[in-house]
Amino acid sequence: MAKAGEDGAAVPRRIWRRFPVLAAAFLVLLALATCSDDDNESASPAPELTAHEKVLGEMPVPVGNPQTQEKVELGKMLFFDPRLSG
Repeated sequence: MAKAGEDGAAVPRRIWRRFPVLAAAFLVLLALATCSDDDNESASPAPELTAHEKVLGEMPVPVGNPQTQEKVELGKMLFFDPRLSG
């Protein structure tokens, strides 16, 4: 008589019972592998020049009033506001 572990049908059942645990472990390992502690990502790379910057060159920025990302976003918001730019 064959033992339960030696039965050909019993082995795949055990594997399928463990499948959710193995799949979850694989997904956790995949998530950890894609995470990066690279400090170089925090430094902003040099932005590529847009079409108008290629033609006009670099925009002058006053020394006492430096350009920030918040100011750029505000300018875009005000420029594309239909109430203000008619």
